[in-house]
Amino acid sequence: MPLITWSDNLQMNIRVIDNDHRMLVDIINALSDSLQKGEEPTAISDHLKALSHYVEEHFAREEGFMEAAGYPQLREHMAQHQKLALTVYELIQINQEQPNQLRRPEVQAFLKTWLTDHILKNDMRYVPYLRGNMHGAPSGLHGLKAVTVRVPTDKISLIFKCAMALTAGGKEAARLEEALKPEPNDHA
Repeated sequence: MPLITWSDNLQMNIRVIDNDHRMLVDIINALSDSLQKGEEPTAISDHLKALSHYVEEHFAREEGFMEAAGYPQLREHMAQHQKLALTVYELIQINQEQPNQLRRPEVQAFLKTWLTDHILKNDMRYVPYLRGNMHGAPSGLHGLKAVTVRVPTDKISLIFKCAMALTAGGKEAARLEEALKPEPNDHA
């Protein structure tokens, strides 16, 4: 039985964030399975490293959206993210150096509680900002269209930053648009 079961109440109805959260649920469930089965520390370490990597990736994406939407509690939210990332890193260290000290049921309970509480209590607070439904908030994701583009791996961060700047608008977006405007003789 999975540790966390995805349900509609965890859904934010923002596709990229929901997909990230589902992936986190899958990774945590795989880790929980490994812990329950009493697998070797190397297997547990693989799951913890996968969690650490995906947490960093997801948090960067989520924080970029919050920043672009002008979410006023961004710093506090980032601090929560940093705390979880640090906890996962500490679990990796314990598992590598003293695997017998890893309290498996406590790890499972912590991850389940942290993820579900974080989504339900903290992430849901920024949804109105991303949708542009808060007084004084930028338009957020309202009226935007999702696109899929294949780019070299080493350029993903750059593309994401450009997309966030264009979404936010302002001087930085104007400079980007100007820099990317085709030359009169450019037929690309």
